[in-house]
Amino acid sequence: MNDDELNRLLQSAPLPQRPAEYWERFPEKVLRAIRHRPERSAAPGSSVAGFAILGLAAACLAIGLFVQFEKSRTAAGATAELANARKFYAEVEALFPRQVRAIVFDSKGPHLLLATGQEVASATPLYLKLCARNGCEEVVTFSGQEIPFGGQNCQVLAEADGQIMVVGDHAVWNQEKRADAISIAAEPLLPVSTL
Repeated sequence: MNDDELNRLLQSAPLPQRPAEYWERFPEKVLRAIRHRPERSAAPGSSVAGFAILGLAAACLAIGLFVQFEKSRTAAGATAELANARKFYAEVEALFPRQVRAIVFDSKGPHLLLATGQEVASATPLYLKLCARNGCEEVVTFSGQEIPFGGQNCQVLAEADGQIMVVGDHAVWNQEKRADAISIAAEPLLPVSTL
């Protein structure tokens, strides 16, 4: 069998269907497997395999968190959206410390914007609800980070008085200015322990 035949065979196979219960328990299974992995002496080259396995486990856990978040998000109100965003951010930040530039929650689900290394400053994350003509998006990010909004890349800036500005190539929006049918609601995403 050559590569083309294998590709056709793989593309023609149906995707496995998993029940919702499987995805709810998946993150727990991955964590349990990681915690109970038998220790063994490191063989030459095993660190690369270890990082690959850890990366795969983190990706699987992130997918499980996305699924869980989407379920709770559709049934929640504004206060619950903030609580879910706070919980989601805490779990993703634990997986990728100081790498989370932004988490964008749009109609297609959550999207992570990660830095390549631990280069995101330790600061209070901001929760933004950005609404335009085509709907609303929620974003968890930090002052100084760039996010996609309104068809352009915009920079989020926190002012000294607590106001949040979103600066694009052609416009500046803040919580008081509602131009072009765009509105912004923003607040610090304080950890549960400080509320």
